[in-house]
Amino acid sequence: MRRACMIGAMMAGLAFTIHTIPSYCRLASSARAVRQYLHTFDRSGKELSPVERLAFSLLLAKSDKDGSKL
Repeated sequence: MRRACMIGAMMAGLAFTIHTIPSYCRLASSARAVRQYLHTFDRSGKELSPVERLAFSLLLAKSDKDGSKL
């Protein structure tokens, strides 16, 4: 129980910090983009290994940040 309370307090602090520090905002935004692309690859039905899905998701998230389209 004490461990769960500590984890909850850390997550609340992290959530507050993410909204106040710009570098954490960018990190959270990048993580959301990678998670979105991973989910899209999962739904696509293509046979990709986990490493391939992660690599393509990172590449697509990076291209979104650069403003370029693949």
